Amino acid sequence: MFASAVAFLAFSVQPVLPYVDADSVGEALGMVALEIRIVDGVRQYCAQEVPSAKGVFDHYTLLWEKQDEDEILAVETILDRRSDRARFESMRDAALSSAMTVSRAAAAVVGAENYCGGFFEAIKSGNRNVAHQTPKASGFLKTYMRENPPVAEKVQWRNDFMGCKIKLSNNGTDLDTARKTCTCVTDTVHEKVSVDERAEIERVARAHGDMAQLPSMLRIAPDLAACAAVSQSP
Repeated sequence: MFASAVAFLAFSVQPVLPYVDADSVGEALGMVALEIRIVDGVRQYCAQEVPSAKGVFDHYTLLWEKQDEDEILAVETILDRRSDRARFESMRDAALSSAMTVSRAAAAVVGAENYCGGFFEAIKSGNRNVAHQTPKASGFLKTYMRENPPVAEKVQWRNDFMGCKIKLSNNGTDLDTARKTCTCVTDTVHEKVSVDERAEIERVARAHGDMAQLPSMLRIAPDLAACAAVSQSP
């Protein structure tokens, strides 16, 4: 009975999870865009079912985002350039709903702790990486990026945002709070600090100097304090 149920779930998951590889950049976009949402959807589900391990689920979700940052940036770049993005997002929402129904069914069979442990172990081992799981999809997206690179400011924003999340996470901040804080901080810095000032901040940071005393940082200090307050709001 158990083996039959698992086999049925494995068969049922194929239409909604990106385990069949891509044959075009459009298919790669759909697969990886959905996978981004699935990883975070499972993180949220597992945090509800096994709250004592939320920090572990946060850690490995952030690891997945770091390991797959090229593919994630490619998805974001393509979607930013699509005129039908609202329609695409609606379809992605529906696909995520189906995928999470399958995930919850699988967890009901094997137990939430076992399901969540297996899911995040696959991230830890690298088996859930886009390049490992769907290498053709990864290749299509990386080729797109080489041929249609995003603007430098977008890349820098992503790098700063990821660096901020990693730093806060390493200091014990949960991922949901880190995302809110780092979105606000990164937006503030990129809107109110010039490129030359950002380069100066980077130089001081690399030299382990006191960035807080730089004129640019003093200027935006109230905005950064507001970011911290916003991140604590529900």
